[in-house]
Amino acid sequence: MDALEYKGYRGSVRYSAEDRVLHGRILGIDDVVNFEGANVDELERAFHEAVDDYLAICAKLDRDPDRAYSGKIPLRIEGELHRRVAIEADSQGKSVNSWIAETIEAATAATARPARAATGKVLSMKEALNDMLEGSGAARRGPRRAAAAKRKKRASARKAR
Repeated sequence: MDALEYKGYRGSVRYSAEDRVLHGRILGIDDVVNFEGANVDELERAFHEAVDDYLAICAKLDRDPDRAYSGKIPLRIEGELHRRVAIEADSQGKSVNSWIAETIEAATAATARPARAATGKVLSMKEALNDMLEGSGAARRGPRRAAAAKRKKRASARKAR
């Protein structure tokens, strides 16, 4: 899905063949705010107006315009990916939860507020996890070599004591 960006807000972009119109909604807010246009310029103008109007209404009502998130994400991944994540996290001396949080932070840094710059590809969580594993070398080393390296590191740490 393509998206528009304005004042730190992202808007979805879709096309209705039936209505022959571009339309979208502001993402990451508690309310449903839609916008539409017959062409890209109209859509972008409507999106900017929708964001401006929404922020003005929230200010008038003394409401936070952003959706509140709990910080909990139920995550289901394949067993093999889970194993690789656990090995990589352990090799970095981190919990799986901390490692995943840092990975997600790195993958979404380009869309973080306040800048919300539209640079780089926003990856799915699975793509981000795989990218982090490949970047760290764990995927290249393979599971046996990564486990052997981990055992060797622990043995060296015990000898140093």
